[in-house]
Amino acid sequence: MKKQEDFGEKRGPKWFSLPFTDPGKIIYEDLTGMATVKRNLDGNFMIAVHLESRCNDAYFKICNYQNYEVATKIIRLSFKETRYFDHKTPGKSLWEIKTWQLKEVEKLLRSPLTKKDKKERGDFQSYWEFAIYLWNYECGFTDHPDYDKSFPEGCKPDSKLLQEPQFVCFNQEIPPYHETIRF
Repeated sequence: MKKQEDFGEKRGPKWFSLPFTDPGKIIYEDLTGMATVKRNLDGNFMIAVHLESRCNDAYFKICNYQNYEVATKIIRLSFKETRYFDHKTPGKSLWEIKTWQLKEVEKLLRSPLTKKDKKERGDFQSYWEFAIYLWNYECGFTDHPDYDKSFPEGCKPDSKLLQEPQFVCFNQEIPPYHETIRF
């Protein structure tokens, strides 16, 4: 296991988040409006969903620190393919993430939610599924009448949602980021 400092620097204030409710569960949003999927305290990174102006590309963000405001490097990874997007926010450079770091991110996304997270965030099988839900929620797809988490795709089989390029199906596999993304 790599040292914590290898992922991101240890600095900055303690992280604060505000809860908002969504049919019987609490999902934590940070003060910047990003929907946090998971903070990895051991690896010192954060995975979040935030639309900004890129709703055409289904992606999530990984920050090199648990707090977006303090993070200096960010990378956006596509939900659907092994592709990344540069993060063009002043003061935040593209995180040229290493293969072993991508493996850690993939491992965290595959892992089941902790009991505490299940209680706060809902009955999701993994952090990957939770990230997909947050993306679809942020895009407004969870309000669509065809949206139904009980189906493997997350909607009825004949739904027009499946034709939306931004919609991410619940049965979407995690792309092998560590095999193809190189800097």
